[in-house]
Amino acid sequence: MRLLCLLILACTLVSVANAQDPPLAPEQQQLLAEIESAESTRTMWETYSTITTDTIFYGETLTISFGNTFTNQREIISTSTTEHHSPDLATLMTIENMEQNFFSPESQTLEDYTLLVEARRVGGRLYMQALRNGGSDALPPMPNLQWIDITDDPRQFSALAVAHLERLVLADSSAMPANPLLDIDFAGYLRDSIQPEWVAGVVVVSEEPINAGPLTGTPARQIRVQLNPLAILSTAFEGMPNRDALLNAFVNEAVDMSWTVWLDLETGEFLHEQLNILVQGELTPNDYVAGEAPEGSALLVIYQLEHAVDYVAVGQPVNIEIP
Repeated sequence: MRLLCLLILACTLVSVANAQDPPLAPEQQQLLAEIESAESTRTMWETYSTITTDTIFYGETLTISFGNTFTNQREIISTSTTEHHSPDLATLMTIENMEQNFFSPESQTLEDYTLLVEARRVGGRLYMQALRNGGSDALPPMPNLQWIDITDDPRQFSALAVAHLERLVLADSSAMPANPLLDIDFAGYLRDSIQPEWVAGVVVVSEEPINAGPLTGTPARQIRVQLNPLAILSTAFEGMPNRDALLNAFVNEAVDMSWTVWLDLETGEFLHEQLNILVQGELTPNDYVAGEAPEGSALLVIYQLEHAVDYVAVGQPVNIEIP
């Protein structure tokens, strides 16, 4: 279980200013060019479907000066099937959220619920309807079970914050994330193009048929991109007033970021991708979130993301209508 990850939080920090990688070798640049070509082709697909799975573990442990600790842990598992008819889409998401707060061995709280969210983006407008199963009365109220146009304010229902519906809006809906790690769209940075400075290394893992999922048996070229944590986190924390403190805390020997893609061995097109992110570190609570913490207190934070996407039904008919 990912809760065990909290046991490996101790790590040696390295200098952010000196965290640099050597230039990519020509053969690595060629592999990166193959991925960029596949991304370019993907942007020209008119119709296709994606099957996406995200598993997130997130933990915070606050230690105050006189020794008491307070721990919050979340595990979020989401699966979604999305039909794309560029630029329109229709998606059905199932999100399982479990959150535990430990104030002391005798005092704990637990929220465990499932969200079912259906969303459609048609003609630049975003519509959604949602249902929640489980959870306590302490959770924010759900909207009525009906189609609602949320284009102008996709964050208006706090009960749906875990679904990050703002990521489906075409227009720039940028806003400072409430949580510097949990609310970052790491997968979104790689969705359209990858910047050269984000890459620490590239290697071919294998050339053999995919052995799991809906594309089992399809011959593929598996390429792994080791990402540059300093570059990625610098992008993620851009504009945050506590950016330097966040980089100093989370760019360390424990961080690990990799993006693996499976390209069709014949056409070079995207078949499957996996993104793995592990970030952890210790910092002053006031440098992480707004608020006041007792002097001398410390916050341990861990964030782990496993993101996987299958690209299927490319070119097959898709009809997406306003609900």
